Amino acid sequence: MARTYIYGVIPVSQSLAFGLSGFPPQPEEVRSVAFGGLACVVSNYSGEDFASLPKETLLRCLMAHQEVVERVMQAFPVLPVKFGTLVESEAEAERLIEQSHGRLGQALERLTGKMEMEVAATWDLKRVLEEIGQADEILRLRESIAGRPATEVLEVQIQAGKIVKESLDRRREEFQQRLLGSLGGAALDVQPNALVADEMVLNVAFLIEKKREEEFDEQVRKLDEALNGEVSFRIVGPLPPYSFATVDVARPSAEKLNEAR
Repeated sequence: MARTYIYGVIPVSQSLAFGLSGFPPQPEEVRSVAFGGLACVVSNYSGEDFASLPKETLLRCLMAHQEVVERVMQAFPVLPVKFGTLVESEAEAERLIEQSHGRLGQALERLTGKMEMEVAATWDLKRVLEEIGQADEILRLRESIAGRPATEVLEVQIQAGKIVKESLDRRREEFQQRLLGSLGGAALDVQPNALVADEMVLNVAFLIEKKREEEFDEQVRKLDEALNGEVSFRIVGPLPPYSFATVDVARPSAEKLNEAR
């Protein structure tokens, strides 16, 4: 039996259509379910629970979710709902708005006219390590292992490795402070994300006003020129404010309800 998938919340009071979703097993109409001036953006979903889907299918579903939210964002401010959120019916989606109307409305008001821009900066790790390797302290350690027994060589190599890591971390932190200092002025809020590779120097989401998008892009361009190729930038956006306000719908278990009683 089909359930109702929720993509986000928007400030509208009528039923609207937003095209088709890309969720398997078949496309479904994306529409709004309204209550009191707010609406959930929803579609039917007849697939398996997301926790049981293979990784490749799950990734396709995530991309479909993001595509719908970004499509709706072209017309309305969107308060994103956590990926994979299912309720039993449209009536339950309507109750969600009714029960949380005040908080949802406040969050939407705070985010109206704003968007997320994600900036990732990477460096040439091989070149950076080569530069660190030419430091006097590292060179002295290399010279000191000549003629030493293997056990002592290993100890020196471990010591050198720690020095290299500390230098790498310190250089990365210096870059981060410089980048955030240059770009943070155009942002209303900043949310650091995990560095998923050693080549990454920075991975940050910025909440900015839509009217300042060109200004933000120009600041990234000027920073790129100032750094003269020391790092490479990748900008993703404009995006809905995933990193700054995402609704998480959770049903309390019977055990939790009993505890509350």
